[in-house]
Amino acid sequence: MADIGKIAAVIAAGGASRRLGAFKPLVQLCGRPLISYSIDFARSFASKVCILVRDEEQSRRISHLLSGGAYEVICDSEPGSLPASVAGAIRKAGEDRVFVFGCDMPFLDRRLPSILNRCLEGTRAGAAVPAWPNGFIEPFAGVYLPSRVPRSSNLSNMRQLCEAMCAKYIDVFSQGIAEQTFINVNSLSDLEEAERLVQASLLTST
Repeated sequence: MADIGKIAAVIAAGGASRRLGAFKPLVQLCGRPLISYSIDFARSFASKVCILVRDEEQSRRISHLLSGGAYEVICDSEPGSLPASVAGAIRKAGEDRVFVFGCDMPFLDRRLPSILNRCLEGTRAGAAVPAWPNGFIEPFAGVYLPSRVPRSSNLSNMRQLCEAMCAKYIDVFSQGIAEQTFINVNSLSDLEEAERLVQASLLTST
């Protein structure tokens, strides 16, 4: 992958996971914790890896699993406000640019941070976020500039955070990114499908 300079990764891992019925980062996907796929992805490009969790209990469980890893756990400083929590983690990440993504996205294309980073060059945008042709956006697969993160916590969703940062929405599909990259594991049926895809990729790589 092309050099994209220093960029931090923030892995959002503090969700309630109600549909899965278990703490999502630790759910097993083909014999591995789901979050391990995210960490491998982050280490492919990031100078620093941060994991955003809801509380000290989640921090303890992840730290126990990932003992010895080069990462930082950030506890949610704005409980109950997802965009404010993400904004706080972006500011704490300590690099000029931050790629934010969910711990439930095991198929992210490793070219994506580089593509989005390049799309910010020469613009006044504070973020670069993938967008679908129907206008749906993927804020949990975007590059954000900490210097442009708003201090206000009066944001009810991630689109509002993107709008407050004057985000540039990018048609990444025209640049060869497959739809599969944005698959989220939110339910048991999603997990079954992810297992099928992982097993299929292992077969084709042998």
